[in-house]
Amino acid sequence: MTPKYCSKCGAKLAPGAKFCAKCGKPVNSTKSEEASEKKEVVVSNQTENDKLTEEEKKLDGISGWLALFTIGLFIGLGFSAYYGLLDLGALASDTLRSLTGVFLTELLCNALLFVLSLLSIIYIIKHKRIGKSLAIAYMVTAIVVGLVDYGLVSSIAGQLDNSESIVSDAGGQAGRAIFYGCIWIPYFLVSKRVKVTLRK
Repeated sequence: MTPKYCSKCGAKLAPGAKFCAKCGKPVNSTKSEEASEKKEVVVSNQTENDKLTEEEKKLDGISGWLALFTIGLFIGLGFSAYYGLLDLGALASDTLRSLTGVFLTELLCNALLFVLSLLSIIYIIKHKRIGKSLAIAYMVTAIVVGLVDYGLVSSIAGQLDNSESIVSDAGGQAGRAIFYGCIWIPYFLVSKRVKVTLRK
């Protein structure tokens, strides 16, 4: 903004001043000056979207692979809730009381996955930069939880009915978590759509 000076004493006027701070003379700003000031304010308050290139504007938004991942987060949210409820049922069972530590650990792991997936969904939908970090944290946690769960189930397999099926299911979950992690973690690290969309 171009500095203005008092027409009476020549002192530099503060932006938006109605009177000269030195001599007290009222400041007479013309309509063209006021329009110019308003224009400068609008330009300085440009939104982030206006600063994007045409190519980046095409990538801005939750679509393509990012939309697919977000849908997967909703599915993961449901699975975490479902397995958490199973763990609560196992903890309430008298016949499985000796395995309380195992099911409590699984419950905490599923609760952590539930929270991470929910936060990831919220911040991705809001286009927040932290959504990227949360999505990566969710995938890493899913891998760790899958491996821990497989280890726990394998260690107590002898005490469970239908243990072969349960161990196989836990192994499948761990394998899927590793497979998806190998796809989605690099995607979030290098994707232009992620960088453009999750920028706030």
